[in-house]
Amino acid sequence: MTCTWYLVTKKLVPNFQVKYPIVRNELLALFKKDQRDRLVLFGQDLDNNRFPNELKKRDRTRLNKTFKLLKQIKSPSAINIGLDGSRAMWIIALHSSSKQSRELMLKKMRYLYYKDKNEVFYQGIPYLVDMIMIETNGKQRYGTYSYNNGDGKDRLFPIVNPLKVNERRKKYDLCPLGTCIHGKK
Repeated sequence: MTCTWYLVTKKLVPNFQVKYPIVRNELLALFKKDQRDRLVLFGQDLDNNRFPNELKKRDRTRLNKTFKLLKQIKSPSAINIGLDGSRAMWIIALHSSSKQSRELMLKKMRYLYYKDKNEVFYQGIPYLVDMIMIETNGKQRYGTYSYNNGDGKDRLFPIVNPLKVNERRKKYDLCPLGTCIHGKK
């Protein structure tokens, strides 16, 4: 299935020579809180997979703090906040209920990716693209999202040009569809 768990737990080479170390530390603390909330969430039996209102409120608070920090530093780059800080910004935007925030984060991450892919947590880009596309037209490009009809079987949301999906995934160092177990081949 998807490799999200692998991406958020993947060990990244820490870069302590960043331009904004205090901002980086704040982002990493927000990231930890986000992940702790998800672990609690997945341990619960949720009715129709709806997020509790408390989680939405916490996500909104984290998103507001993250974008306040982004406004201060201008870019989620490795030079500014390290790859782990970049990943933290990505996951907080991804988990928000704000399509506009995801689109803005995607724009900033893509800009860095096309300049130098090692300047941003680029493996997160397909997740933002797919989430935005699913919200817009119910389809995705990279096959990062699935759903469950309640029958216990996960199904991928429809993929645009599915024969090319693994080529697109490879560009972002994601494993081929169907071969991932927490991101490992």
